[in-house]
This record gives sequence, structure tokens and C-alpha cells, in this order.
Amino acid sequence: MDNVQPGQQLGPYRIINQIGQGGMATVYKAYHAAMDRYVAVKVLPRQFAESKEFMGRFQQEARTIANLEHPHILPVHDFGESGGITYFVMRFLDTGTLKERIAAGSLSLAEVDRLFTQLADALGYAHQRGVVHRDIKPSNVLVDARGDVFLTDFGIAKLMEGAAQFTATGAITGTPAYMSPEQAQGEKLDQRSDIYSLGIVLYEMVTGRVPFEAETPLAVILKHMQAPLPLPSSIKPGLSPEIERVLLKALAKDRNDRFAACKEFLNAWKFALSVATPAAPQAARAGDTVKAPPPQPTVEAASAAKGTVHTKQIAPGQKRGLPLGWIIGGVVAAAAVALLAIVIVGGLVLSRFTGAEPTATAVGIVESTPGGGETAVPPEEITPAPPITGEGEWTSWAAGNLIFNVAVNGEMVLSGEKDSPLKSGDRVTVFPMIAGG
Repeated sequence: MDNVQPGQQLGPYRIINQIGQGGMATVYKAYHAAMDRYVAVKVLPRQFAESKEFMGRFQQEARTIANLEHPHILPVHDFGESGGITYFVMRFLDTGTLKERIAAGSLSLAEVDRLFTQLADALGYAHQRGVVHRDIKPSNVLVDARGDVFLTDFGIAKLMEGAAQFTATGAITGTPAYMSPEQAQGEKLDQRSDIYSLGIVLYEMVTGRVPFEAETPLAVILKHMQAPLPLPSSIKPGLSPEIERVLLKALAKDRNDRFAACKEFLNAWKFALSVATPAAPQAARAGDTVKAPPPQPTVEAASAAKGTVHTKQIAPGQKRGLPLGWIIGGVVAAAAVALLAIVIVGGLVLSRFTGAEPTATAVGIVESTPGGGETAVPPEEITPAPPITGEGEWTSWAAGNLIFNVAVNGEMVLSGEKDSPLKSGDRVTVFPMIAGG
């Protein structure tokens, strides 16, 4: 096509060998001595350089493309003309293309998401600067050793469209398998045509094949214009309806029905993917501190029935909890706590005034276990509390008597009191049990 040979010099670039060829350009590996690096030189058909109009547009487009600076757009270092040959100089990547990656085997949704995100972001960046690619396809996407993608060949299709040799013959630029319906009809293009082509690339990454195939390029073009889109789920059973809906919108025949911008396309994809693959709970990593559930507080409870005491032990290391109801209860609840404390501390049958020997028959104790559960302790394993004896041990809440014995009898709490300087004679005070205590 261009008669460029290994060892030939194109400006400051020494041609090493041919590394690729397409319908609109041929790519060579070359060496740039001044920078001591290898570069990729894309050579355009020689006949185009014969047109002064083409050369003017070539220089204008080359400057525009060279100003595209994005992490996932292959940078253009230089451009020029030498011996009637026009060329672009780009970064050299000794790897492969997205076309080769798709052909190697199916892609996981996670990998599709990574590649598509980079492509959509790069193409959206170019659109924001008024650059329409016109030939989005996997062979124009390079993949480096780390799996990152680089979109290339910006402006080539636009240059070809304006060439007199193409317009005179009615040739259509682009690649039939990825061509939008309006591009196939020779209409004026905008960024929505690129979005259609990007949708074909996404369709292929998800399903493993392009939607329209035929024996001739013309038949493929006609399918883009007229045939209904094969449902992605018919090719890849189990594909989520949300992802399928995104592809259907991106590949609408009418450009007005597609996504208006790459950002909108990408956001719709991200949402569909999040619905299709809900995030799993994050696993604990080595070194992470995992907080155990706080221990359930236990309250020492006491109730009495016919001289019997019920208690609940508190597990070692636990603190006594304060139920919210006691706080709300105010003064009444405070009195209840006081009575319960008296019952627990005493828990005995008063003998001073009845003459009976003090007893304490245990009905049962519920003991907390280290695992957070509870286990019942048989009554025979419970040691009754010793009786309270002695005189003048406590002062009653009336601060008028000295309490020396406490007992529970049926539904009553009794306290034995010794007279004080203000009172005369020993007495027994009876307090009714509080319901639910």
C-alpha cells in the first residue's frame, strides 16, 4: 500500500517491521534514536498525501488528536510527512488488542466492568473535547501487560471520510460489525454513533459475539439498519434483565433513543451490574479487630413465695445492668429496688418475733454460661444463705428504727425493728410485695 520497508527512515524514525494493517492504515514498529525508545508509526495511504486539501486537514486533525491526554487513550507523540508518506507516531505497546482478549475466552462480569469503565471514560473525555472517533472496535483497543486498555486511531476515520478518493466512490468508513445505522447510511455523525459502536463492544464482551453476522459486509450493514437486535439473554442465558436493558438502549436503531453521553451509559451499566451482582459481606482480613457482641446485662432478681427465695446469678466479669423501666419509674421504682435489695440480703424467715428457726429453701437459680446462654442449677446444689442475726445492724428508711431482721412471708416483707430514741418498744413493720417484683 505504501511501500515502506524495514530500515527505511521516516523523518527521525527508523522502521523496524510491520506490526499491523487495516483498511485505512498500516502500523510499523520504529526506533527513535533521539529519545532512545521504540514507537508505533501509523502510515496512511500514499495517494492521500497528493491532495493539498487532505494535507491541510491531516495537520489540523493530528494536532487535535495529539492534545488528547487521558490515561486510557494511546498518546500521539508526533506526526509528519516524508517522501509523500503521511504518518502518526504513537506510544508503542508490545502486547495485544481487546479483540485478541475476547477471542481467548469468556470474560467475567468483573473484568468486563473494568475494561468497559476505562473505555467509556476515555471516549467520554474525547467527546467532551469535540472529538468523535467513528471507528470504535476491539482491534482499536490495545491492552497492556497489566490488563489496562488504550483507545487508539482517533481521527483516522474522519480523515478518510473527507478524502476525495473515498467520497467520489461513495465508500463508507468504519467497520461493518460495529457500525451505527446512521453511519451505514452516510449521515452526519455525532457522539451517539460512537455510543452505538461502544455498545456493540460491550455486547461482545458480555456474550462473546457481535450481534449481527452475515456472509458479506453489506449484509451486516443492512442488519444494523433493519434487523431486530438479538436479545443478549438468548446468547448468554441467565444474563440479568438489568444488564440486557442497558444493551438494548445503547443499541437502539434511532440515535435519539440511545444514551446521550458516555457518562450516562456508564452510570446505567454500573447500576445494572450492582443489581445483577449484589455486594457480598466483606470478609474479615488478617489483623482486623473484631468486636464481640456486648454481654447481655443480668439483674439480680428476687421474689418470694411461702418463705422461698428465687435468685439469678450474675456471670463473672459482667456488670449489673440498670433496666430502663426503673429510670422511668422514678420514686416508685427506687422504692422497689430498695425492697428487692432487702429481700436478697435477708432472704430469711424472721425468728425473733415468731420463735421459728430461720430457713431458706431454694427453688432454683439460673446461671449464665461463657457462651452467652443460660443453664439451670438444680436446687440441691444451692447453699442457703445464713440467717441474719445481731442487733442494730441497719437503720430503716424512716431513720427512726434500727432494723435487725428481715423476712418474707407470703405476699409480705417483714422487718424486725428495735426502738430508737424517738420510739419505744420493739416492733414488726409489714410491706406488701410489689407486683411483678
